[in-house]
Formats: sequence, C-alpha cells, structure tokens
Amino acid sequence: MLPMPGIQDSAVAAARGRSYYPRRPAAGFLLAIGLAACASAPPATRAAAPATVDSTLADSSQRATAPRRPQQVGFEWSMTDRDARFSGKGVVRLAPPYRARLDLFGPRGEAYVIAVLDGEELRLAPAGATELLPPAAFLWASLGVFRRPMQPLTATRRTGSGVELAFADGAERWRFQLAAEGLRQVEWQGPDGGRRTVELTGHADQTLPQRGAYRDWVAFRELNLTVTGVEDVDGFSEDIWVLGAR
Repeated sequence: MLPMPGIQDSAVAAARGRSYYPRRPAAGFLLAIGLAACASAPPATRAAAPATVDSTLADSSQRATAPRRPQQVGFEWSMTDRDARFSGKGVVRLAPPYRARLDLFGPRGEAYVIAVLDGEELRLAPAGATELLPPAAFLWASLGVFRRPMQPLTATRRTGSGVELAFADGAERWRFQLAAEGLRQVEWQGPDGGRRTVELTGHADQTLPQRGAYRDWVAFRELNLTVTGVEDVDGFSEDIWVLGAR
C-alpha cells in the first residue's frame, strides 16, 4: 500500500505523543443497560435462563455504548493478512451521536488510510483501503460501540453481569456479548460460510475498550487496535468529516 503524502496534520502529532488522560469506566453502565434488576449473579449450579426476546435490552445497550461526547483517542494498530503485515499509530476522533474519523499512520508517520464513519456509512481514502479496514458495523464494534444490525432480534439473555443478544435472518446470524465494562464480543456468520469476530478486552474510558481485535476468518485477515490514551475535547470542525480535509 502506498503512503498518502499531504494529509498529515495535528493528528500525527497526537498519535506520536500528545498527552492523553485514561479514565475509568462509568460505574452506571449496568444501570444503563437495565441490569439493576439482577444485582446478584445466579448460583453456579442454577441452570441458565431460557432465551427470550426483550427488545428493550437491545435498545438500552445501544444507547449505553454510543459516543457521549467529543473525544480524541490515540492508539497503536497492526494488521495481518495472507501476504503482508502493516503496523503503526493512529488517531480516532469520536463525536455523538455516531461519528468517527480514523487516521492510520505508518511507522515513520506516513499517512496510510483515512476512514470516516457516519452512522452506517463508511468512507475511505484511498478507495482501495477496503482491504485494510473492516465494514462499518465491525469498525464501530472495535471501538466498543454496539450498533443493531438490520436482522431481527431473535434472542436476549442475561449472563450474570451482562447480556447476550442474538439477531438472525435466514443463514445470516449475529451474536453480541456485553459485560459491565461494555461490549466484549461480536460474532457474525454469513450464508456463504463466512465468519467475522470482534474481541474486546480491558477498558480505556467508560465503554471504550483498551484493546480490540477484528478477525475475518475466511480471508485470514486480522486488525488489532490498542488504545494509548483518551482526551476529552470541546468538539471538531465540520470539515474533518470530509475525506481529504485536515
């Protein structure tokens, strides 16, 4: 992949060492996704509750993991596929309700990819970067943000300190697991036998994970993000949501 000169900006400096301030996760997350009614986990010997469909759990989980305020997040990234490995540093700029911009830089600070997420829309520069970054739903998930898929909700289940949500339409299936820290796991299975997953560990700020790993099991592609710092900001200018803008 060729570097893209001319789009480096203050985000490069941020990725290289700007002062960030990690925060603890919000203590009210359990309340936000409606788990207060289950303040204590069932005994280990008790059989798991049968799966039901409670749409309010899906709705409250989406609200609880949505970006709440403008933030600038520094991270390290690495990507491997069948033939190559890339790595570097990057910056994510998050803004409510559902906006994010990712700038990926190589080991020497050269610009690799710009990605703008606006709800379910993902815009990339260069266009060929679709081979580097996952689709919008998985990119959001890698940032700890749960977005309901188009498929119908088929099952909801409380899992002690969290919830499990399942969506399906024919052979296409989604499964989301959320814990006290927020979204922890996503699995998608496609009608053609495809499988994609997101695994999240640690917590950098409220529901933002410390580490996110996206895997496309058929393409043998893996993207890892490790947060190095989080900074609250006043906001962002509108032009950063335009590809090619600094």
